[in-house]
Amino acid sequence: DALGERERAGTLLQRAVTIRERRLGPDHPDRAAALVALAKHEWAGGSGRQAREHLLVAASVADRVLSGLVPTLALAEQRALLGSLVPQHTSLLLSTSFSRAELERSYALLFRWKGLLIEGQRREAALARAATDAQLADTAARLRAVRAKIAGVYHGAGQLPLETLQKQMDELTVEKEALERELARGA
Repeated sequence: DALGERERAGTLLQRAVTIRERRLGPDHPDRAAALVALAKHEWAGGSGRQAREHLLVAASVADRVLSGLVPTLALAEQRALLGSLVPQHTSLLLSTSFSRAELERSYALLFRWKGLLIEGQRREAALARAATDAQLADTAARLRAVRAKIAGVYHGAGQLPLETLQKQMDELTVEKEALERELARGA
C-alpha cells in the first residue's frame, strides 16, 4: 500500500543519512545531500517542521563546506557551485519557513552564501592584479595551484577517509594562508 511504501522510503532515506554520517563524517556534502532528499520526502508527506529541521542541518553543513571551498575556487567554479546549490536551498528553506524567526535564519544563510561569492570575486580580482606584478607573479601562481589542490580534495572527498581528508585540508590550508600572507606583504 502507498502509506507503507512512503514509510519504507523514509526509513531508507534516514538510513542513508546515518550511513553517510558514519562513513564520511557529519560535515560531508554527501550527508547534506542525503538530508535534503529526506527533507523533500518529509515535505511531500506533510511533515513540514521535520523537513525544515533536516534542511537546516543540511544548510549548516553546506555553509561550513562552502566557507572552506569557495575561497579556493576560480570565479567561474564559485559561480557554478553557488548557482547549483543556492537556488535549491533557497526554495526549500523558504518554503518550510513558518515564522519570522525561521525566515530570518534562512535568509541569514542565503545572504551569507551570496556574500561568499562577492568575497570570492574580491579575492580573485586581487589575485589577478598580483599575477601581473613581476615580483608577485610566482607567488600568485603557487597560490592558484594550492587552491586547485584544495578544490580537488573537496571534489574527491567521498573517496577519502575523513581523517585523511582533514589532514590534507589542514596541510593545504596552512600552505594557502602562508601564500596569501606573502602576497599581502608584497602588495
